[in-house]
Amino acid sequence: MSATVPEAARPAPGPRGGGRSPAPVRRAWAAVGEAGLRVVAIGLVAFLALALVGPPLWGKDPLAVALPDALQPPSAAHPFGTDELGRDVLARFLVGARISLAVGVCAVFASSVVGTLIGAFTGLVGGVVDAVIGRALDGVLAFPALIMGMALAVAMGPGPLSVGLAIAVTGVPWYARTVRSEVLSLRSREFIDAQRVLGAPTGHILTRHVLPSVLGGVAVQASLGIAYAVLAIAGLGFLGLGIQPPTPEWGGMITAGRTYLISGQWWMSIFPGLGILALVTLSMALGEGLRDHLDPHGKLRR
Repeated sequence: MSATVPEAARPAPGPRGGGRSPAPVRRAWAAVGEAGLRVVAIGLVAFLALALVGPPLWGKDPLAVALPDALQPPSAAHPFGTDELGRDVLARFLVGARISLAVGVCAVFASSVVGTLIGAFTGLVGGVVDAVIGRALDGVLAFPALIMGMALAVAMGPGPLSVGLAIAVTGVPWYARTVRSEVLSLRSREFIDAQRVLGAPTGHILTRHVLPSVLGGVAVQASLGIAYAVLAIAGLGFLGLGIQPPTPEWGGMITAGRTYLISGQWWMSIFPGLGILALVTLSMALGEGLRDHLDPHGKLRR
C-alpha cells in the first residue's frame, strides 16, 4: 500500500541531473566552445598559410635597400610602410612570421618529443631513476628561455640555432612533468598490471598503452608552448641576441623601429608588435580551448 503525496507537498520540478543546467543550455555552451575552437584553429592555419605563401605572393625583396623610399608611411605601394633603409615592412613582416613559426614550431616539437619520452619513462619506472632525472629537470627549470638563450648566444653566437636550442632545452621539463604526473596515475591501473603480469616489456607498455593516453595533455602543452616560443624569439631578437640583421625578425624589427616612434614613424614597430600579439593570442586560445575540450573535468589544469 503506497501513500499518496499531496500535490502541494511535492517538490517543484527542477532541471534534470541533480541540479545541472538543462540539456539545451549545456549543448549551447558546448556549441559556443567548439565554434570558438574552430575559429582559433582557422586563424592559426590562416597565419601559417600567410607565412608560407605570403612572401612569394607579395613578391618584394625584404632585403632590397631603396634609400629614396626610406621612412615612407603606409600606402598602396607599401601597405605597412618602409623602414629607415627603404625596405618594404610588409615583406619583412611576412618573412619574420615565417622565421618565428619555423623556429618556434621546431623547438616545441623537439622539446615535446624529448620531454614526453622522459616523463613517460620516469613515471613508469619510478624509484631512483625517477628521483635523479627529476632533480636534473628541476635544475633546467631554474633557467628561463631568455637566460638560456643569452648564455647560448654568448657560447655559440646569436642565430636561429642558439634560439631554437634554448627554447627546446628549457621546454623539456614542462612536458616531462606533465606526462610524468599522468603516467603516475596510469601506473596503478588494472590494464598496466595485467600487461606486467603477462610479461610485457617496459618499452611495449610505454609505446602501446602509456603514450597514447597522455597525448592530449602534450597537445595542450605544445599549443601553449608555441606562444611562449614566439615571445622568447621576439625577446631575444629585441635584445640583439637572437636572429641577426639583415634577416627579418619581429623582435629585431621592433628594436630597429623604436627609435623612430618619437618622430612619428610608428609603423616600423607597431606592425611587428601586432603580429606577435595576434600569434601569441591565437596559440594561447588554442591551448585553452584544447584543454577544455579534451579535459572537461580539469585534470590538465595547471
